[in-house]
Amino acid sequence: MLETSVKNRNRFDLSLDGYEAQIFDAIADVPHTWDEAAPSDNIFFQRPYFQLLERCPPGNYQFRYLVFFQDTIPVGVATLQYLRFIAKNDINLAKSDSQFTQNFKETLLRGLNFNILVCGNASLTGEYAFHFDDSIPKPTQFDLVADALQQCKRQFEAQGKRVDIVAFKEFYEDKRYAAKGLLTDKSYQEFTIQPTMRIKMRPEWMTFEDYLAAMSSKYRVRAKRSRKKAKDIEKRTLSLAEIEQHQSTIHKLYRNIADAAVMNVLHWPPNYFLELKRTYQDNFRLLGYFINDELVGFCTTIKNHKHLDAHFLGFDHAVNRKHQLYLNMLYDIVGVGIEEQAEEICMSRTALEIKSSVGAEPYDMFGYMRFSNGIINRVSKPLFNYLEVKEEWVQRKPFKEEIKE
Repeated sequence: MLETSVKNRNRFDLSLDGYEAQIFDAIADVPHTWDEAAPSDNIFFQRPYFQLLERCPPGNYQFRYLVFFQDTIPVGVATLQYLRFIAKNDINLAKSDSQFTQNFKETLLRGLNFNILVCGNASLTGEYAFHFDDSIPKPTQFDLVADALQQCKRQFEAQGKRVDIVAFKEFYEDKRYAAKGLLTDKSYQEFTIQPTMRIKMRPEWMTFEDYLAAMSSKYRVRAKRSRKKAKDIEKRTLSLAEIEQHQSTIHKLYRNIADAAVMNVLHWPPNYFLELKRTYQDNFRLLGYFINDELVGFCTTIKNHKHLDAHFLGFDHAVNRKHQLYLNMLYDIVGVGIEEQAEEICMSRTALEIKSSVGAEPYDMFGYMRFSNGIINRVSKPLFNYLEVKEEWVQRKPFKEEIKE
C-alpha cells in the first residue's frame, strides 16, 4: 500500500497523450525511476551531486526533481531550482558607462526582484536542464518539460510561493530548432548568455610539453614567461584534511572573485569545496597556491567522465597582478586535463580573451524565459539586453595551424 502511494504521489498527466510526470521535493524521495532515465555518463545528473547541493545550497535555493513517463516507462528527468533574484545585489554594472547611464540602470535594477523557477543548474555552465531517451524527439522534450514546469509553478503558488519567471537554462546552438515551440506556442523569450569557453583536447597531448609544442612561438614564449613569473609560488593538490584546514581562507579567496562578477546568483557556503572533495574524492581537485606557506589562490576541477569542468577559483588580486596567477591557473587546468586524458575542458564563462589565449574557443548558449506578467514578458527581452554587461574581447589563436593574428 505504501509503495502504491509513493508511486502515485505528485504524479500528473501531461498534455501530450501517453505522457506523465512526477515531481519530488528532495532527491532522497525520488525512487529508482530517476536512475533508470538519467544519463549514466554524467555525474551532474546523478544522486550524489544533488545530495551535495541539498547539503550546502548556493543561497536560499529550493530544489525539485521531475521524472517523465511514456506509457508508465521512465523516459526522462529534469532538475529544477527555485531562487530569488535581486538585481541590485546580483548584477554589477559596467564601470565604462557614463555616470548618468549608471544611475539610470541602478534605478531600474532596484525594481527588478524576481522569484524564478528555472529548469537547469545555476551553478554549472552547460546543458544540465533535462535528459530524455533518444527515442523522444528533441522538440517533444521541450514541450514535455514546459508542460510540467507549469504544473510545478502551480504547486509553488498553492504553497504561497510566488513565481515571477519560468526559465530554461541553457542550450547550445544545435538545440535552438527544438526550442522554437517555446517561442511560438508558449510565449517564452529567447535570451543569449555569454559564450562558454571550451578546449578540445588533442590525443597527441600526452604531456604539458606536447601542448606547448603545438603553440606558435609567440604563445609558447608567453606561457613560459608566465610560468617564470610564478616561480616563487608553491603549487600543490590539497587533500581533504588540507581543504578543511584552509577552509576559511579558501572561502575568502572565492568571495574575492565571486563578488566582483558581472552577475552572481551563487553564494556558496564555506564548506562547499570540502563537500565536493568528500563526494568526488580524486575526481575533484583543488590546487592551492602558496607563498611562504600562506594560501594566496586556488582553482578547482571536476572530472565528469571524458570531460573536465573548470569549477570555481579564488585568488588575492595583488598576487595575481605580480605573478600572473590567473593565467597560470588556466595552464594548470589544461595540465589536469592532459593528465586525466579528458576529451574536452569546459572553462565556463568570463575572461573570454585570456581563456582563448590558452586554446579555448567560444560556444554560444541560449536560454528561454517567460514572465508571469504578460506586459513585462513582452518588454523583458529589450530590457535585459539593455542591462546586459557586454565584454569586448578578441579571439586569440594560439596554435600553429590556426590563422595567425
